[in-house]
Amino acid sequence: MAVGMAVLSTVCAFGLLSAGLAYLAPSQASVVATLEPVLAVGLGWLFLSERPSWLQLVGVVLVVVAIVVILRSSGSTSASEEVLPEGH
Repeated sequence: MAVGMAVLSTVCAFGLLSAGLAYLAPSQASVVATLEPVLAVGLGWLFLSERPSWLQLVGVVLVVVAIVVILRSSGSTSASEEVLPEGH
């Protein structure tokens, strides 16, 4: 059962990321994809009553801080300068 859950969640995540690339610039999609481990920890705690270790919490904080830094530093680049997939 665990293998099925892992495969399904991986396939769903990859499928949603691929579908999202049709609507987002690649840089925006990569920021969203970076949140995947943070969401996994949060959803495990919420739905499976898993208690994250202190090391996982440190990782969550580092990922969130990195995303904030990336978003603030990319503020000088407008979204219109990014290349979107054809047809969008």
